[in-house]
Amino acid sequence: MKPEAGENKINVEKLDVEVKHLRKEVENMKVILRGLLQVVMENEEEDDYYEYT
Repeated sequence: MKPEAGENKINVEKLDVEVKHLRKEVENMKVILRGLLQVVMENEEEDDYYEYT
């Protein structure tokens, strides 16, 4: 059974909204990962400093 044109439009609109939410979620995850990476790198720099002093 094939969906009607109106149903397809509704499905596409729902998918569009979901894609926008997923893109925002991905951007939020990028920010979190950048922050975590920065903390890890700072900790490594501190460890290196204390190893050589």
